[in-house]
Amino acid sequence: MKSMKLSGKNILLIIISISFTLFAGCLQFGEEVSTDNPTQEQVAFCKSTLFLNDDIELTPIGYKLNATGIDDALWFKFSTKTKDPKKIFKEELIDSISFSDDYKFPGAYAKESWWDIKGKKVYGGQVELPSGTNFMEVGIPESDTPGEYIIYIFWFEV
Repeated sequence: MKSMKLSGKNILLIIISISFTLFAGCLQFGEEVSTDNPTQEQVAFCKSTLFLNDDIELTPIGYKLNATGIDDALWFKFSTKTKDPKKIFKEELIDSISFSDDYKFPGAYAKESWWDIKGKKVYGGQVELPSGTNFMEVGIPESDTPGEYIIYIFWFEV
């Protein structure tokens, strides 16, 4: 039987491969959570992450957090009494908000039944958050009920 001699380079490659395999198995990402009945903790997380005004009165309709990969994503749907971005979002975002009446809400649709924005005409736009690596897509469809608006926010990291 012929003996196999390993060079230093081959040994190093083997060690790196084994280490990477073991390390990759140890990585822990978050979970994926979806509900049509968000908890107070989930709403508080959305208010903080999405730069919502602390005093905004809202009724949560749906929440989905996908934290299973390197970049997280968050879908939040709620009703409120205004569609004015100055009343919905904190002041530090106002300069970066430029919404239009015919915004085409992009992909990244959740499959949940409560995330039903696809194909709707919306007032909205994309907002770059202060971190520079997080963005939000905001869509507000026409309301059938005067004084009540449904807000769709898709937040994502890049």
